[in-house]
Order: sequence, then C-alpha cells, then structure tokens
Amino acid sequence: MKKLSFVILLFAITITGIVRKAQAQKVHHINIDFTAKTVQTQQNGKLKQGDFVKVNVLHLNQQQYKVSINKSDTSFYSDVVFPKLADIDMAGIADMLAKIPALSTTVSVTAPQPESISNAFTESYTKSNTKIKKVPASPFPGRLNAVLAALAGIYSSMMQDKIAIDQLNFEIEKYLLEQYDMQATGARTFSAPVISPAVIEARIDVVRASVVANMIQISKERDHLVTISASSGFTEWLGQSDENKNFYQGIQALVTTMDTTEANVFLQVNAVNAAALLKRVLKLANNASTTFTSLPMMINGDATELDIAIIPKDSSWGLPAFNIPKLRFPSTPRWYVGGGSSFIYSSLRNEAYSTVETQVDSVKKNYKLKKEGGLSGELAIAALLHFGSKIGHTDWGCNLVIGPALSLTTVVRPRLTTGIGFSYGSRQMLSANLMLVAGYESRLSTVYEANTEYPVKPETPVVSRLGVGWGIALGYIYKF
Repeated sequence: MKKLSFVILLFAITITGIVRKAQAQKVHHINIDFTAKTVQTQQNGKLKQGDFVKVNVLHLNQQQYKVSINKSDTSFYSDVVFPKLADIDMAGIADMLAKIPALSTTVSVTAPQPESISNAFTESYTKSNTKIKKVPASPFPGRLNAVLAALAGIYSSMMQDKIAIDQLNFEIEKYLLEQYDMQATGARTFSAPVISPAVIEARIDVVRASVVANMIQISKERDHLVTISASSGFTEWLGQSDENKNFYQGIQALVTTMDTTEANVFLQVNAVNAAALLKRVLKLANNASTTFTSLPMMINGDATELDIAIIPKDSSWGLPAFNIPKLRFPSTPRWYVGGGSSFIYSSLRNEAYSTVETQVDSVKKNYKLKKEGGLSGELAIAALLHFGSKIGHTDWGCNLVIGPALSLTTVVRPRLTTGIGFSYGSRQMLSANLMLVAGYESRLSTVYEANTEYPVKPETPVVSRLGVGWGIALGYIYKF
C-alpha cells in the first residue's frame, strides 16, 4: 500500500509540472490590412483564458485616422493637433514710415538701399531727400534723419525675420500635408523638406539672435531721440513749424511701434513657444508609422468581443469611417469543474465460499469450505466530481477526482473513491483515472480455512472487513 501511495504522489507531481509548463500565457494577433480591407487572425494555438490579444492595423495613415478598440469600454487612440507660430503684422510699421512727413534739410544723409526697406518707406524717404533746399543751418534735421535711416535698417532686418518665420511655417505646413497625404506604402506624394527638431531649433536660434539684436538697436535709437530732445535749442526748433513737430512726432511713434512689434516677434520664438513647436514636430514623427499596434488585451471568460473602428480625425476631410463587425473569440477555459459517472475496477475483493458436505458413515458428516471462482477484483459504478486543468492549448487535461461508488456485487457495498488522471474533450469529456478505493469487503474469517474438514457446518465463514485498494476508472465528464 505504501508503494502504491508513493506511485500516485509521484504521478501527481509529474502531471502538475506538465500543466504549469504548458499553461504559459500566449499572445494572439488580429491583423487588419487597411489597404486591402482584410481581417485575419493569427492564433498561437487555441485561445485560453489568461492569454492576450493584440490588434495590428497595417498600411494606415495615422495622421488621418485614429483607431478605437472597445473592450470593456476601453479606447486606445490619441489626436495630433499641429498649430503654428503666429503671423507677424509688419504692415503697421510700413504705414507709419509712409506717413512721416518729408522734412527739407541742408544736411546730407545717405539713403538706404531700396531693396532693404519697404517701398512705402523708400518712397517717403526719397521724397524727403531728393530736393535739398537752402534753410538756415540746424543740426536737428540731420540728427533726426540719421535716426530715421537707422530705423529703416532695423525695419529691413525685421522683415527678414518675418520672412524666415513665414518660411519655417510654410515648410512645416508642407511637411504636415505630406504626412496627411502619405500613401499606405509610405511613398512621398510631393516634395517637402524633412523637418526635424534639430533643424527647427537651429533656425529658431538664428531668428532669436536677430530679434534680440534688433531690440537692442531700437532701444539705442530711442535713447538717441531722448538725447536730441534734451539738446539746447531743440524746443525752439520744434516750435518753428508744424512740419518740424510732425516729423519728430512721427519718428517717436515709429520707434514705439517697432519696439512693440519686435517684442511680439520675440514672444513667438521664446523658450515656451519654441519648445511647443518642437513637441508638435515630435508628435508628427511619432505618428509617422503606417502600422498601429494596440496594447495586449487579456481574454477573460469563455468569450471575448472586440469592437474596432477606424475613424477620421477630422470630419471635414470627407474621409469614410470603417467599423469592423464585432470580433468574437471563444476561448477554451483553462480550469474546469465537471461531474460524471465512471466504471471502476478495483483490487477490493468479495470472496464467496461454498460448503461441501461429505458423508463419512451413516451418522457422521464432515464439512469443508470451497472458494468460488470469479473476478480477482471488484467492479463498481461511481459518481465522480472532477477538478482539472487543460494541458496547454489542447483538448487534453488532467484532473483530481473524488466521489462515492457502489459495488456491482451480490451484496451491494458503498465505496469512497479518489484519484488522479487525464481527460479529453471540450465541454463533454472522457476520463481515465488511477484511483484509491476504500470500503468494506467480504473475506474468509480467520476462524476457518479453505479445504479443511470440519465436523460441524460453518455458520458464518465470510465476514466484512474494511479495506483499501487501487483501481482504474473509465468514464464521462460533463463540464459545468
């Protein structure tokens, strides 16, 4: 009996190791080809509870579409918003330059090159310098014209900064449109510059340096105006004519407007906006892949349903939406509990003896016990409860069983059984188990011996004894 118990224990340990090794979690894939409009499942064996499912959408432009996966009301997607640097309004400065009245002077001031300033400024400045009239010598017109010429140079630099920012915005917009128009194969529909965070950073640094230099120059010219206005005789010169007063006030207003405009330009390229622009380009790069892969989703219960939708990010684009009918994945539960009936053949014995009577003489008789032939074991029917687990991704499983049984003998006897074994099937299964069977069995009493003559007929040669034996059970399981 000890040897039998050891064998059963070793068998149980071996089966447990096999089950643990086979029950490693696996990942299954759902592949959706957005170009071919096909759906394929890539199963890694049979689906089991605790396994994972990933959704892969191939050939998808993620700038145009987002993927929504509903499993237990969970969605996986993100939008990409791509604003740009604000436009810089330089028209106000040109208008102010044009409105500054012409002022005749005997002081010669070299006019700036026409291509470096606006047409409005060139026209205004040329009108004020082409006709030189003889007026009483005064230093103030020349000094003010020098300030005006310096402001014209600064204005030219500001226009170059505006063009640089506009060009950067234009190239980013082209890159954005290209990403939206990217074909499934990743081919470039039209030529657009490759925008990277390093390129943007370098170009913004150039603009920032120019803007800071312009702001310093504007501040210097403001100080020059203050110095001129504080000079001796300036108040008298200013009051000589409305022309003088309008000329000076126009330059004052121009300095203020240019200072405010350049401050706004600096706000566009400051650290916060520059970092925001870099982040937006990174978002574009992060969504440049034409393959969407979801997070792993665990299979719970006997079936898992996925509701997948591919939706345009902007309804104004006129792109169609695609809704994939619910994908249902019936899984094979790993653990199971079931009940069923089995036939058990065990080593328990119910011995039967016949009494043989022999006439010795006319008075005396002898009796002896003769063992009846038959099975060396006992056949029983059992109602068993099975606790088991599938082995890997197959229909095979192993289980522990326990339950009562009844012997199929002349005298029906109750039995208590337990054991371990295998099963095969999905919901309805066949099982084979190695059993331990306990119960009372009929054995020859120790008072008597077979084939021994007794002068008196034995009254109760067979008695009941509690015994334990091994057995083999074959039966049926219905999984709950």
